[in-house]
Amino acid sequence: MVISFTGAQSTGKTTLLKAIELDERFCKFNFVPEVTRLVKRRYKLDINEKGDGMTQLAILNAHLI
Repeated sequence: MVISFTGAQSTGKTTLLKAIELDERFCKFNFVPEVTRLVKRRYKLDINEKGDGMTQLAILNAHLI
């Protein structure tokens, strides 16, 4: 199972992720705290408003592998 939080900047995605990481009900889950900026660095792709379909595909791929 893959659970992903997406949304605009400053909407609480990281805060929510940090909160559930501390919740014992999720102790067997693996967490990936940052995908979008990793994609930006690794593939030199624009993100946020400047991102495009390739950016979205790279982010999706990063979540799946």
